[in-house]
Amino acid sequence: MVFESDFDLSPEDAWKTYSYRWQIEIVMRYYKNALGFDVTRVHDDYSVIGSEFIDFLSTVITFRLLNLFDEKGLLEDMSYKKIMHILQRGKE
Repeated sequence: MVFESDFDLSPEDAWKTYSYRWQIEIVMRYYKNALGFDVTRVHDDYSVIGSEFIDFLSTVITFRLLNLFDEKGLLEDMSYKKIMHILQRGKE
C-alpha cells in the first residue's frame, strides 16, 4: 500500500485517520436507512447546506453515543445497532 500526502503523518496515524472514514460511512448509511431518506440529487445551495448540516449533526451524535457506550462497556456485549434497537423500543 502506498500513501502519498502533503501532511506530515506517520503511517500509523494515516491509517487510523483513514479508518475513521469507514465509520462515518457506516453512520451515514445507518441514519439514511433509519430515517428513510431517498437518494437525492440536490442542486439548490440551501438544500446542499441543509443536507450537509444534518449529516454533520448525525455524525457528531453517533460518535458521542459510541464513545459513551464504549465508556460504559456496552460495546463489549452488544453491537451499536443492537443498542440502538433497544433504545428505539423504549420510545414506543
